[in-house]
Amino acid sequence: MIIPIFIPHNGCPYRCVFCSQTDITGVQYKADEEYVFDVLKTYLGSNLDLDHASGICEVAFYGGSFTGLPKRRQELLLSTIKPLLDVGRINSIRVSTHPLFIDSDRLDLIKAYNVKTVELGVQSTNKEILDASGRPCSIEEIFRSISLIKEHNFTLGLQLMLGLPGDSESRFMRSVKDVISMKPNFVRLYPTLILRHTKLYSMYKRGLYLPWSLDRTLKALKKAVRLFNEHSIPVIRVGVHPDPSLHENLVAGPFHPSLRYLVDCLLCQD
Repeated sequence: MIIPIFIPHNGCPYRCVFCSQTDITGVQYKADEEYVFDVLKTYLGSNLDLDHASGICEVAFYGGSFTGLPKRRQELLLSTIKPLLDVGRINSIRVSTHPLFIDSDRLDLIKAYNVKTVELGVQSTNKEILDASGRPCSIEEIFRSISLIKEHNFTLGLQLMLGLPGDSESRFMRSVKDVISMKPNFVRLYPTLILRHTKLYSMYKRGLYLPWSLDRTLKALKKAVRLFNEHSIPVIRVGVHPDPSLHENLVAGPFHPSLRYLVDCLLCQD
């Protein structure tokens, strides 16, 4: 079981044109000790009995760049979970972050609190696409971060998006092949959606961005998933979780609540 704790935009000094974590998750407040305890109680019971082991259970910090948070805040959030780790109610922690916020000191810090998995939002390995998306990062910086994560023996997850500004089928597949060469333990694939409170929405209204169709997205995802399968890299998610807040704020784009199912159906037809 994964217990998700959302820290929307926390630790992110950038605002990518496509990103509005509050629109996706509905979470609008800063994660603190009280919020973390409330989430843990929802999943583990109101008393958080430290004498009762719960089996395989992982806490995941999503929606922000965890290692971009101030050190003291990282320690505060992780220390809130540590008593549950010590008695086995929680087995491990995973964090999601930006490649630019990876270095040995940051990795040593989270490893001390039993973080086992680090997910990096790569999104694309094409610099033109990353620049157009408001995401300053080079492929060299991505490779550097991945190398450090592997040196520190974390499980590595990578996230890719398709249909970003300036993207094309060939550019997306180049990113897929680059990610395969990085040898992650798993990947997630997301289509680019236009959400109400984003710069991408403004670009869309001014005719500066056109979202991919669902058909185009499915064809590209089919090729990507097949290639990951051929290289034995698990694709653990395809598409955005259909949260009510997402439905309220979705303007346009190739959304489908069962995107993975549609991709798998296309693969089965071959």
